[in-house]
Amino acid sequence: MSQLPAEIFKAYDIRGIVNKSLTADVVRQVGHALGSLAVEQGQKAIAVGRDGRLSGPELAGALMDGICAAGIDAIDVGCVPTPLTYFAAYELGCNSCVSVTGSHNPPDYNGLKMVIGGTTLALEAIQDLKKRIEALAATAPSSLGPTGASSLLASLREIEGELSALRRGLSTVENQAREARDREEQRQTFDKKIADTRASLDVHIKELETKSAELDETEKILAEIAAAPPAGPKEKDRKAAQRRYGDTQQQLKSRVQRLRELIDEGRRKLDEPFEYRPSTSAVTSSGTGRPAGAAFVPAAGADDDLRAPTDPLPSVGRLVVAGKQRYLGIQRWEDLDVAEQEAARLSAHLVAEVAAP
Repeated sequence: MSQLPAEIFKAYDIRGIVNKSLTADVVRQVGHALGSLAVEQGQKAIAVGRDGRLSGPELAGALMDGICAAGIDAIDVGCVPTPLTYFAAYELGCNSCVSVTGSHNPPDYNGLKMVIGGTTLALEAIQDLKKRIEALAATAPSSLGPTGASSLLASLREIEGELSALRRGLSTVENQAREARDREEQRQTFDKKIADTRASLDVHIKELETKSAELDETEKILAEIAAAPPAGPKEKDRKAAQRRYGDTQQQLKSRVQRLRELIDEGRRKLDEPFEYRPSTSAVTSSGTGRPAGAAFVPAAGADDDLRAPTDPLPSVGRLVVAGKQRYLGIQRWEDLDVAEQEAARLSAHLVAEVAAP
């Protein structure tokens, strides 16, 4: 068990140089202490997120190992900004979280920002956590021996495998339920459009009957006017009537033609079958449980001061600067591993961008 460096316990977080003052073993001890503290407060789980530093995955894994060793669940939120880790704790209802982040420090640093039971650990609470770690280390069982420890580790790995399978099964069920809701919503929308189309079709058919009758009557009158002999002084009136009824005839013909087109279009719509089209909200990326297109942070607004930085462009994603913050945005989960390295190199926050529809 690694020696516990006192200098990593800062006023508002735990922070140190990776693999020197802050090792995976030290972080595992911190996770164990945080887990025991959460258990004492009646918490059921702790959400764990991390930034884009290269050391993040290893330290987050060690942290979750320690948390689980205390008998409490650890929820892996993944590579997200610190505020989203806090949001995850609220949204998931666990009220406890740890963000593995080096914040503004150089790439060889990393650290932990901690919330237990809705309260941020700071100042004296962090020193109390240090004392708890030391107390747990002093009372750690030593009677397991190599065989017992290996057996326990094997059992834990078996349990982890079963939990992973359960999570995948739950994710599948959630996706199926989401798709069923989405399908039902689309079906209701389709049924409403059909009902509206049928109502409009009835109106157009009745209007067509009326306009067709008016057109027949107008054409009959025009035929009578055309057949009448010249009327001498009244010839001017006859031609005026002929023009007037001729204009009415053209208007009626145009309307009748348009009504026929609308009726044909309505009948075609009534013949169209319902077709389910999966929407963005009903799709998740396989194996990750992350929603497709989900953003880690809110999209930039029109008033945000976004500009391209002067640094060499990253090999993946899009690098922008907003105020004093840098963001490396990616749109594909396949780029995540490379993007984490690029974000660390550029001291940027890694975010997921939603593609424009």
